[in-house]
Parts: sequence; C-alpha cells; structure tokens
Amino acid sequence: MLKAKGEQMKTAKSLEEHSQIFQLKKMTEVRRAFLSWVTSELRYHARALELFTGAYTALSQMDPATDIKVSLLHGHFTFG
Repeated sequence: MLKAKGEQMKTAKSLEEHSQIFQLKKMTEVRRAFLSWVTSELRYHARALELFTGAYTALSQMDPATDIKVSLLHGHFTFG
C-alpha cells in the first residue's frame, strides 16, 4: 500500500512538472507569434505614416495661385 502511494505521488509530481514545461513552451510560442505580428503591424503603420507625412508636407507647401500661373505659362491648361 505504501509503495503504491509512493508511486502515485511520484507520478503526480512528474505529471505536474510535464504540465508546467508544456505551459511554458506554449506561452513562449504564443508570445513569439504575437511579437512577430505586432512588429509587422508597426512596420506597416510606420510606412503609412511616412507616406502621409510626405503628402502633408507636399500639400502644405503648395501655393495654388503660383501653381496655376506656372501651369498657364507652360501651356498645361487648355481652354475650349
């Protein structure tokens, strides 16, 4: 009886250790997957922000009155 009780405790301890190792590996893999996803999303949005910043800068530096005069002088607009 004592031998069976000792075996049971040994088996339970072994199962608990294996369960903890499994949980650690699982959490490590989930963490790695989320870090990879977050990194790719950050790169995507950083690139989009760069493009929007460039567009904003170009638009804010435009002078419509000057641009129309230059276009008319070079014949870019035709009427009729």
